Parts: sequence; structure tokens; C-alpha cells
Amino acid sequence: MPNPYEDEIKAFDNLVKANDDKKVGSLRIPTEATPYKTLEDTPFTFVDTEELLEEMRGKLAEATEIAIDLEHHNQRTYLGVTCLMQISTREEDFIVDTLVL
Repeated sequence: MPNPYEDEIKAFDNLVKANDDKKVGSLRIPTEATPYKTLEDTPFTFVDTEELLEEMRGKLAEATEIAIDLEHHNQRTYLGVTCLMQISTREEDFIVDTLVL
């Protein structure tokens, strides 16, 4: 049985092969790892208001790389609840209180 994403994988591979500067739109070919900053050198924002959420959105829109982690509570429920969202750029960390927002 063929991979259900075979067409998408081939299309992506063709885009990468056709690209000379190692960029495909906003996608990048993996390169050497960039060391992360220490906690002391990385600003941190606790996002619990709409104003801070909008400020974070603006910063994320300018970032070329982000990392996201979700904390989820699913005890005594079928659907579960996302309780906390952690988002990082190369320059700043954000903790989003999804219950308040």
C-alpha cells in the first residue's frame, strides 16, 4: 500500500531540488544547529491579557522560527483542555495562559 502522502512528499522534494538558495518560500532546508540562549539571556513574557497576546502575535509574525509546546489536562473528560501554551522564538519566550484568555 503506498504512503497516503506520497504526492505531497514528491511535490515537496521537487521544490527542494529546484531551489538553489536552499529556501522554499518560508520553508528552509535543515542546516547546522544554532545554539540556544541561556534562560538569563532570554526575555520571558507571561501572556494573560489580550494586549499582551496582540504584542506576542506581532513578534511571532516577524520570527522565521518558532517552537510550541502545549500543556493539556484530560482527566475526567473526553475532550480535554489546553491549559498552557509555551511559545519560543530565537529571541524571546512566551507562556500563554489559555484558561484566562
